[in-house]
Amino acid sequence: MKRPKDILKELSRQVGFPLNEDQCDMLITYLWELKKWDRKINLTAIKDEKDIIKKLFINSILFVRAFPSGYIKEVMDLGSGGGFPGIPIKIVRPELSIVLVDGSRKKVNFLKHICRVLDLKDVSCIAERAGDMALIPENRERFDIILSRGVGRLKTFLYTAFPLLKRNGLLITQKGSDYQKEVEEAEEIFSTGKGTLKEVIPVELPHHAIRHNIIVIQKCST
Repeated sequence: MKRPKDILKELSRQVGFPLNEDQCDMLITYLWELKKWDRKINLTAIKDEKDIIKKLFINSILFVRAFPSGYIKEVMDLGSGGGFPGIPIKIVRPELSIVLVDGSRKKVNFLKHICRVLDLKDVSCIAERAGDMALIPENRERFDIILSRGVGRLKTFLYTAFPLLKRNGLLITQKGSDYQKEVEEAEEIFSTGKGTLKEVIPVELPHHAIRHNIIVIQKCST
């Protein structure tokens, strides 16, 4: 049976994001801490170690496929839960400033703990409802990218996140094969010129039947 670290290395190579030793060690530490804390608070419904590596760690890292090639500094992970996708992205892109937001104080306590354990710098963990983040003046039009892995309806996500996003910034989320229906529900946002569907990136995890899509929406400049 392969060790979790070997599985992580193999899968990261297969998806085009080969991890170095330090990154692998950090993610394996993350794995053990996630499993330990999950016994006390519900951080994830995924319990199998290989599935956590594939569906949470690798799946989170794949968000980077949607990142633009130019300058990026501030990123928000809205509804971060156990730290996905924000913490794996921070591990592979340590230069980014990341804000992890979740409405559960218990989950945010875990996020603060794992950031200390992994010695992650320039990461903020905030216990706040997503809809209230834009009520804080310094958050408005602050972020280059806003991520969400477990977002609800796309239309709701857009209304919540757009005030927090810089002009020309990107909203990036994951949806299944029926994403087109949610895009149509959000048409009133696109038709008024507030944003545009920039890209849809199909994703298939190695040796996994489930496929999904990374949805990239750009906020308009005016």
